[in-house]
Order: sequence, then C-alpha cells, then structure tokens
Amino acid sequence: MLAPLYREVLIPPAVQDELLSPLAPAAVRSWIFNPPEWLEVRTPTGTTKPLHPGLDAGEREAIALAQAGSASAILLIDDLLGRREGRSPWIESRWHSRSLAAGA
Repeated sequence: MLAPLYREVLIPPAVQDELLSPLAPAAVRSWIFNPPEWLEVRTPTGTTKPLHPGLDAGEREAIALAQAGSASAILLIDDLLGRREGRSPWIESRWHSRSLAAGA
C-alpha cells in the first residue's frame, strides 16, 4: 500500500521494535520480520529540536528521521501530538491509521 505512494519509506529502529512487539498483530510482526525491499530501517542522525516528553520513542525517532532528511519529507504518524511536533516548513505531517501500517 505504501510502495506505490512514496519513492522510499524509512522507519527508525524504535518503530521497527514496536512492529516486532508481542503486542503487535501477528501479521504485522511477520511483515516487519521479512520487510519488503522498499522499506528501509534507518537510525536518525544529528540533533533535533526538543520534542514533547509525551511522545513515545517511535514517534520521537520518526520525527528526528524526517528532520534529518535533506529533501522534503512526509511524516506518516497516527498521533496528533506527534503530527504537531513534527510540523516544520520542510516536513508535511500526515495522519495514518494503524490499519494502514498493518495493510502495507
């Protein structure tokens, strides 16, 4: 579902860990255990602006990864606070549901 929409899809390690969690649906764990070629796990580098302490590790790393990109980025995030925190002139924040991630 994501591959036809975006040139590349990056997730940080904390998001990968969330998808591998025993609390994630079995189909999601299976999918992320053998990710498609178009998905890359990338560790954010550099420093970012201070983020709200209410964000979880996956949201913080996803925002940091988007901020570290050299070109414009689209931040797919299911949390309103995360979308607000990730907003910047070069990052477009979009809502996505957990079912979108599961259906990828």
